Amino acid sequence: MLPIESDQISKLLEELNELTNQLAKLLAEKEFLLVDELVSLEAEYMNKVGHLEFEVFRFDTKLKKLNRKIEIVREKIANEEPIDLKKIDEQIEKEFSQEKEEEQKYDERMEYITEEEEKEASLSEEAAKSLKEMYYLLAKKLHPDINPNVTEKEIAIWHRVQTAYENKDIEEMRMLFGLYEEMLDIEIDLTQKEEIEKRIEKIQALIQQTLLQLAEIRAQFPFTHKQDLKDPDWIFSKTAVNKELLRQLKEEYNMGTELLRVMLSSVGIKY
Repeated sequence: MLPIESDQISKLLEELNELTNQLAKLLAEKEFLLVDELVSLEAEYMNKVGHLEFEVFRFDTKLKKLNRKIEIVREKIANEEPIDLKKIDEQIEKEFSQEKEEEQKYDERMEYITEEEEKEASLSEEAAKSLKEMYYLLAKKLHPDINPNVTEKEIAIWHRVQTAYENKDIEEMRMLFGLYEEMLDIEIDLTQKEEIEKRIEKIQALIQQTLLQLAEIRAQFPFTHKQDLKDPDWIFSKTAVNKELLRQLKEEYNMGTELLRVMLSSVGIKY
């Protein structure tokens, strides 16, 4: 077998290095989308239109519960059965447990968004930029997709890097970066053409996979509204629709409350 020319190896390693840089940037971009931009866009959406949408959901649920209460009371009056409002309320809460879970999820998500915004606000622009740069450089050496030969210890360190990025912990990231700073510029130690070509093929496949994942992320909420949130007309229209829905729901609720009061007073129950 003829020896492999060193310039061939050199070109393949150069191509592998370029592909590795590209993959590391894409993985860092994916992390940025999921950790930073997702929260930022969701917070913007909720502040501009989402809070009203959820208020509509809350009031719609409230109205449905009231209508269910009217239905149960009407039945009991018709059947001349005793009316225990506390038990009726407990029954309705059980029937609407799914809606209650949705409300809890919303409240928890808003609490999380607030916490993440506070973390983001605690970083200066320079520190935020530095955090991203260190994440990208560490990904090149520690991300298991880029480096199949990383040790269990290095994978554990990589998880700490991810956690530091998610928590906007600049001090922790600097410490981790310091641990690996010396190895960041070490060239990939590969000498076999077939091995390098296999690595190139794998990295190319991972690049395509990551590009698809990025496209899928951007095709989901809240990324689908990124441009809408810059459009005052869209925001005005959404706000107007939700305000009108809320007005109608409140009107129906007041009418239902009055109907229930009259029904209960007919059997001597003050409401």
